[in-house]
Amino acid sequence: QMCIRDRIYTNYDSLMNKAVMEVINENNEDCAFIAVDKDGYYLSAIGGNNYIESSFNIALNGKRAIASTAKPLLYYDAILHGYANIKLMSSPTSFKINNKTYTFKNFGSIYENRLITMEEALAVSDNMYGLRMQVLLGLNGVSRTLKAFGIEDKESLNQALGTTEMSLKQLLSFYYAFNYDGLKTSFKAIKKIVINNQTKYINHPEYKQVLNKKACNILKSKLSAMFNTYNLIQKPTGTRIKDKLKIKIKGKSGLDDYNSYMIGFSDDYVLAETQIYVPNKGVQKFKSNYGINKIEISY
Repeated sequence: QMCIRDRIYTNYDSLMNKAVMEVINENNEDCAFIAVDKDGYYLSAIGGNNYIESSFNIALNGKRAIASTAKPLLYYDAILHGYANIKLMSSPTSFKINNKTYTFKNFGSIYENRLITMEEALAVSDNMYGLRMQVLLGLNGVSRTLKAFGIEDKESLNQALGTTEMSLKQLLSFYYAFNYDGLKTSFKAIKKIVINNQTKYINHPEYKQVLNKKACNILKSKLSAMFNTYNLIQKPTGTRIKDKLKIKIKGKSGLDDYNSYMIGFSDDYVLAETQIYVPNKGVQKFKSNYGINKIEISY
């Protein structure tokens, strides 16, 4: 039994959690959200929008295809191999691999029809740039980055478009590393436990270098692209929300027919949100033009 001399210390941010829950409840959709600070302590963790309907924690345990949030994983490997400044074509094409022909397209079949930079590709989440990069890297670009986090997934062309499945927590670990010099840490809820006015437990942050620091910093500098302005036919995916942001952030969105993502980070925290399509609930599959879902938090 705990008394007033017993305390559990966390970095839980009630204002952030309340703001996120208000938006989730307002939209009445299946969503999950995680935010951690630079030491890996949870600021907020929401596993779903209705615990009574389902106690399954989407944020921690729901493994879903990560859509275009996979592209920075690919481009990290590209940067390691010296392709940070390479330009590739944004144009429709087919790829012949192992005597099979694969055809993909950009959303809305919109292309720049010219060579574009990695920043421009990130800004509009250009599929053709990503696919060409995956081919250039021998189809191993995404897989090599996954292995640094102990995730195995058979290399394929489709990985460039985010067919790899993982939980929101796992996905957040990659962006934490991109933001903080290639470091990995275990995300934690409790900082300290005090019993009878005596500190009984301190959960110190521990870090492991899993990615190359220089490559992460180069990639990080490019991940503001979705909020920047370019001379492009396609609109950057952050266009709709950038004027609502109170601080400068970097990030990446992702979208397929069943999953919608937004990852954002600053010097102080990293956050990830997903909205999922659940069959037989009367919710339409995602057809968003820019890969940004309804959750727009100005916090």
